[in-house]
Amino acid sequence: MAAEQSPCRLFVILAREASKAVIFRRGPSRWRQLILWDTRTDTFVYGQWFRGRIYERRCDLSPDGSKLIYFAAKHGRSGPDALYSWTAISIPPYYTALALWPKSNSWAGGGLFVDENTVWLNHRDEAKPHKDHMPPKTLKIMLSEGYGEDSPIYNKRLKRDGWDLIQQSKWIKAPTALTLTSPPSGENGVWISVTPFS
Repeated sequence: MAAEQSPCRLFVILAREASKAVIFRRGPSRWRQLILWDTRTDTFVYGQWFRGRIYERRCDLSPDGSKLIYFAAKHGRSGPDALYSWTAISIPPYYTALALWPKSNSWAGGGLFVDENTVWLNHRDEAKPHKDHMPPKTLKIMLSEGYGEDSPIYNKRLKRDGWDLIQQSKWIKAPTALTLTSPPSGENGVWISVTPFS
């Protein structure tokens, strides 16, 4: 009897000002594929595969969907030149870094696009770009205090995109429910999410 296969998992980020989205496809378990979705024509461009960990909740698309910031790790790497984890900016549907900030752990990392040319980087003040992947001069980098894991990025992105906190857990500091008060144009009603955030 053949072993039962696990379904792949999908995580989607929509561009704020364009009919574009990126889909992070996970599966097989250690592999991630990046897919570009044209939401106007409902067509897909299948992009690069990556063997490692992508922290989807610490990722973001630029408003026009032309750039992706993501946080990735290759756990288990060691040595002075080994790249253990990093934040990078790429052109979807590819992971190839236009700019890259190395890290030695998976604490903090990732970022948000404030606008097309401004990035809020979830790293501490000592964050230095990789010598072979310096950010372009046209890109303004703002550094955070670099705390937390998913919640600084994910919560800021949800709030920026129109979600409001409606319930806070008594035991943990992460939000447990959010509501979208302004549905996208053409949509009726109010969207509600009750999925706990980690």
